[in-house]
Amino acid sequence: MNETIKNIFKETVQCYNQILSKYYPAHNSNGFIERNLTFNFSSCYRKAYPKSIIWQEACLAGREHIDTLVIDEESKAVILIEAKRLQGENKKESLLRDYERITNKDININGLADINSEDYSLYALMIFDVWVSKKTNEKDNRYKRLHEILPKGETNYVEEVSFNKDWDMKETYHLAYILKKLK
Repeated sequence: MNETIKNIFKETVQCYNQILSKYYPAHNSNGFIERNLTFNFSSCYRKAYPKSIIWQEACLAGREHIDTLVIDEESKAVILIEAKRLQGENKKESLLRDYERITNKDININGLADINSEDYSLYALMIFDVWVSKKTNEKDNRYKRLHEILPKGETNYVEEVSFNKDWDMKETYHLAYILKKLK
């Protein structure tokens, strides 16, 4: 599953590259909403695995929900996805809280779908983005600390996204993920 997620994530980055070569969706704002992370990743997943079931804002047991649920019968995998925009210290804490929540060993997928959950592997996937200043004399600590934020021993990946070369961007944009097998 590690290689599958990495390949789909690379497709997601290519999707962002295509969009951002022609269209900048955040004029007069401070970034892109989280839903775009899960939407574009899910679209790429569905393209690779057309029979997969994908649901946004999926309910778990109790009142808990996750941003996206993927049930992949072909790979026999269930993926719980959360997305975050990493903007400041408070977002870092929020990212870590969400990561802890979706990697909680008490999450039970029994009864969530008409599948035999014993036959499926369960994964937690945290997708996030970060903007980094291009000014060399003003190194943005968010990117330098990015690898400190990522949990040790988990699969993680960071890639820069390209923009239209004619735009004068003062920051670079990076997409990243953390993947953990839960069962």
